[in-house]
Amino acid sequence: MANEKIRFDLTASDQTAAAFNAILGRLDSVDKSAQKTSVSAANVGRAFTTAFAGISIGAIAVQFKQLTDEFTSVTARLSNVTNGTANFIDVQQKLFAIAQENRTAFTETTNLYSSLSRATQSLGVSQEKLLALTDGIGKAFLVSGAGGQSASAAMIQLSQGFAAGALRGQEFMSVQEQAPEVLKAVQYGLNVTQGALKNLADTGKLTTEVFIDAFIKGMPKVADKAKAIPVTIGGSLTQLNNSIMITIGMIDKLTGTSNA
Repeated sequence: MANEKIRFDLTASDQTAAAFNAILGRLDSVDKSAQKTSVSAANVGRAFTTAFAGISIGAIAVQFKQLTDEFTSVTARLSNVTNGTANFIDVQQKLFAIAQENRTAFTETTNLYSSLSRATQSLGVSQEKLLALTDGIGKAFLVSGAGGQSASAAMIQLSQGFAAGALRGQEFMSVQEQAPEVLKAVQYGLNVTQGALKNLADTGKLTTEVFIDAFIKGMPKVADKAKAIPVTIGGSLTQLNNSIMITIGMIDKLTGTSNA
């Protein structure tokens, strides 16, 4: 059983199977000696056993349904901001890697990317920049200690500011309060003081383009801070939950279990 592998044959039109096999290359449960398109059934089984130990079958079924629904929802939103199968697979795989590195929920990371993509659509911001921005904001949230409602509130205000063309007023103050390291990265990129940055915001000069370019330029300093933050039990459990959700969600898409 330890050597038994679940394999999925790919076709050019099978977006779900392709995405599944691509992301398997980044799952912690993948057998490193196997091809990128396979996953060890034994390893996945052990991950499931660890995650759901002591929980009744009924409760597990409910949790599986919740994870499947969550995966379906987040996948649909990502599909709306990507271009075709190959691009969808590439972006989804990169977002999974970002989520695992930053110890943030895959759902939150993907929703962040989707929100940024919609908010900057009129500006023609490249996917490369959007991915860098998503990664950087995730790291800034980690350093700021922003999670849950704080991170959500900051993201909403940031997206609203981007969509409006500039971060100012209440949007600026909310981000400063909920996730100060996001603005620290912009400070680093512009090489200005906190007061000078606020003045730019107050005068409408902290435009979306200025913000994004400055943030990406200043992000390495925030990334260095993120590296110094130790991995917690909570962070490890988030990574495990990401892997389980991806596996359950994509197997469901391949088999149609939730529609049976």
